Amino acid sequence: MSTMRKLLSSVLSRQRFAVLATEGDGAPYTNLVAYACNSELDALVFLTPRETKKFSNIIGNPQVSLFVDNISNQPEDIQSAVGISIAGIASVIDDDLKGKYLKNYLERHPYLEDFAWADGNALIRVEVEQYTVVSNFSRVEEFDPRSPNS
Repeated sequence: MSTMRKLLSSVLSRQRFAVLATEGDGAPYTNLVAYACNSELDALVFLTPRETKKFSNIIGNPQVSLFVDNISNQPEDIQSAVGISIAGIASVIDDDLKGKYLKNYLERHPYLEDFAWADGNALIRVEVEQYTVVSNFSRVEEFDPRSPNS
């Protein structure tokens, strides 16, 4: 496993929430989402009610970005913080496939079981196209999880 893959796996498995950025009516829109990433790091899922602005934005423009970090709001974060920007394409998981994709999600977020199965909620899958990782407050590296060299 590459060093970058190990770093991504470590941060993404420890953090439970990401900031999701969507676009609608020509303007960016951000929300906090509880996510789960697969072990291959090429996809992640999150839940949202269908009547939300983020859902309608995703339907209108499936290109999304998520941001995950490991900051602790301490001065030493300047040297140790890692910020991960995740670019991908979002799609709604059909209800008949929802159970398959929810298994990993509910292992990470068992407290969201009722929310996961509530009427009107959608499971969104993001196919990851690229990670951009910032470490040491200025080092920037890109990672494509679909590349055989990654």
